[in-house]
Amino acid sequence: MPRSIWNGTITFGSVNVPIKLYSAIESKTVHFTEVHAKEGANLEHRRICPKEDREINYDEVVKGYEVSPGQYVLLEKEEVKAAAGDHGKVVHLRERRQSGNRCRRRRWRADRAQPRAAL
Repeated sequence: MPRSIWNGTITFGSVNVPIKLYSAIESKTVHFTEVHAKEGANLEHRRICPKEDREINYDEVVKGYEVSPGQYVLLEKEEVKAAAGDHGKVVHLRERRQSGNRCRRRRWRADRAQPRAAL
């Protein structure tokens, strides 16, 4: 089953409509993995603390903003979400078209870069 590329909400007035956005085309991008040339093994990316010289577990990692060299303000996940607000997840509709003013319907074709009018 395809995975949505964006989840959010469209709101108009007091009505909230949940939205999931799916890609209309299939990605043909080639993805590479970093491999050790001599051994042919997949490389690992580890979180190493330079002060303690040890590997850090994921549950010990938080977001931080550098305010001066070596000085960070640490943020919890809830604080990062609150700072982002709802701008990335909610579309606010402020006006709508009258029923007499119809928009021309457009349909996209995956094999062309331009829309074509629907019949």
